[in-house]
Amino acid sequence: MIFFMNKRSEGGRHEDEVVARLEQFKHTPVYFASGSERKAHILRNSGIFSEVFLVSAPGAVDREPFDHQRFLDTYEDDFFAHFKTEAPSAVAKGKLESIIEAGQVSDDVFLLAADTMPQFFPDTDEPGNDLNKPMEAISMERPKTIEEAKRQMLYVFKSIIRDYVDFRNLLHFQAEDMIRRDQPEDKIKRTLDIMWCGRLSSCVKVNTGIAIRFPQAKNISTFSEEINIYPQALYDIVEQELDGDYGALSEDNDVRIEAPIQKTEDLVAKKIDELIALQGEKVLQVSGGIDYSDPKVRACLSARVSRNARFIPEDRIDPKWFQGVPTQTIEEYIRRVAESE
Repeated sequence: MIFFMNKRSEGGRHEDEVVARLEQFKHTPVYFASGSERKAHILRNSGIFSEVFLVSAPGAVDREPFDHQRFLDTYEDDFFAHFKTEAPSAVAKGKLESIIEAGQVSDDVFLLAADTMPQFFPDTDEPGNDLNKPMEAISMERPKTIEEAKRQMLYVFKSIIRDYVDFRNLLHFQAEDMIRRDQPEDKIKRTLDIMWCGRLSSCVKVNTGIAIRFPQAKNISTFSEEINIYPQALYDIVEQELDGDYGALSEDNDVRIEAPIQKTEDLVAKKIDELIALQGEKVLQVSGGIDYSDPKVRACLSARVSRNARFIPEDRIDPKWFQGVPTQTIEEYIRRVAESE
């Protein structure tokens, strides 16, 4: 089966070739390395592929933590190694390597795998000690008990609050400076939004890594969908405690950060109890214990969601971004490949 045509030609002919190539892709079976019927259902309903078959990677449950740890131990990319946000892509690639090594699939089919990990960027470990490698993404695990879920949520939320106490000073002084320079209100809001979207450590990043091998291709390609969750409810708790108290940007904020964190612990614990009561059994079914695809959960956190450095209105948020199969991203990637060949 031949999938790749001549390099791009001019005008309409090239577009016709792209459409024809996409149709060929669409009518090729895709083998989805997953044991989840729910995710397969999402993929089938997307209309990207005409046939979707589930195939379980050998020892997938045991292999995922191994692939994750191998990534953390060996990844050496000059930029991403510092943050290590590409762990989900490494796990997804491991799933495909596993089914290929086991001879479970032929060369003339699509192979697809995905792995979703909520991640955050603490500057201290759980006991409050400084980390040796700050700004390294920590991937959240699926909790086994309610107590474990509470512990994990508390660590994540306290990390976000710690960063926000510092970041709010920068936001405040940036806004004040723009007001003094008579900048328009919409420009001030846009500038602050851009600053927010670039602030990893004040948010949770829901990162889905996707691995795909095209028919007759030798290599596995990886890409990702990253959605940032900014829990305004936590920032409001800080604002309530600090009540407009801003420190100088040059000031050492360590002491100022610890005080409001201690004050907010009871309020944060109540927010965690509220989330757990709202979700029920889902707490133990999702990584980090929080199902961000649920609009009620986002409302509980007063969450703002950003994608591609832009905040998304609540009525335009696609639940599939958080459910392990971001079909729009998969379709966009396949189209880019079709246009480039």
